[in-house]
Amino acid sequence: MVVNKSSFIHLSSATERITVGNPEVADVKLLDSTHLYVLGRRLGNTNVVLCSKSSCYRTLEVDVTHDLD
Repeated sequence: MVVNKSSFIHLSSATERITVGNPEVADVKLLDSTHLYVLGRRLGNTNVVLCSKSSCYRTLEVDVTHDLD
């Protein structure tokens, strides 16, 4: 992920809530049960924990870097 750029992520499982480790690095929004919007806010690393109704089932790593293009 690049600073000040965004992307959409399709999730394979229904997700009810998320937790972002460091929201200063990435702004992450759950758009619906299977789609995330992620915006790189500043350089660094964080993670996003995905939870269903019954349990937390996955952790995504988010690395925000410089735009090298």
